Amino acid sequence: MHSFNYSRFASHMQYLFRRKNECTEISSANKKLFEVLKNEYTETYQCVLLIKKLIFDKFNWNIGDEEILYLILHVNRLCSH
Repeated sequence: MHSFNYSRFASHMQYLFRRKNECTEISSANKKLFEVLKNEYTETYQCVLLIKKLIFDKFNWNIGDEEILYLILHVNRLCSH
C-alpha cells in the first residue's frame, strides 16, 4: 500500500509541474475543504508549507491553496501508512 501512496504523490507532483509549464492551475470550489484539512492536519499542513517554500525558492513559483490542498491529502496519506 505504501508504494501505491508514493506513486499517487509522485504522479501529483508530475502533474503539478506540468501545470506550471503550461501556465494552468487547478480551479474548484474546495476552499472549505482546504480550511478543514489545514486545521485538522496541522503537522501535514506545516510540511506542505515547506514544500511550497522549496518550490518557490527553486522555481520562483508560488503554488496556490488548491495545490496545497491536494498536497495535504497526498502527504497525509504517505505519513499515515
